[in-house]
Amino acid sequence: MSQERWTVSQIEVRVSGFFTTHHFFETEAGPLGELTIPAFSRQSTFCAPTGRQLQIQQASRLRSRYELVEGDRVQGTAAGCGLFSRDWAIEFGGQTYTLKPEGFFRRGWFLIDADGNRVLEIRPRGFLKQSAILTVTGTIDADLVVLAYYLVHVRQQEAGAAAAAAAS
Repeated sequence: MSQERWTVSQIEVRVSGFFTTHHFFETEAGPLGELTIPAFSRQSTFCAPTGRQLQIQQASRLRSRYELVEGDRVQGTAAGCGLFSRDWAIEFGGQTYTLKPEGFFRRGWFLIDADGNRVLEIRPRGFLKQSAILTVTGTIDADLVVLAYYLVHVRQQEAGAAAAAAAS
């Protein structure tokens, strides 16, 4: 398990940047950290205000498979659930989670634990905005929140690329 647990119930993620994007996790109490996602890299970095760093790296290009790494230790893994599924299967801290979209046309996502409880809601804001609201609805590790948000971002990027390809 990580060294941090966030006890907040709502987190706002603000995004800046064009190719390399910076995702700022903030609450009313202050900043929780920054996730930097480079445009042409297979590795992203989350930096907490304490100086702690996490890496999210793509483990396999052929399959949607990612790892959350601190130092040289893999803390969690995520893999797409199939060719036609948008769901993610996440292994984190010895637990299994599923990240599911709210519906076909809606943009919200839910992180569900092995008991079927929703522990996190991710709601991207607006159609063209890149920000999001994260609502913690259960006990959750801070690192898992970052990984789940990143995976939703990946799915949004894939959907945008698919829409652009279909339009051309």
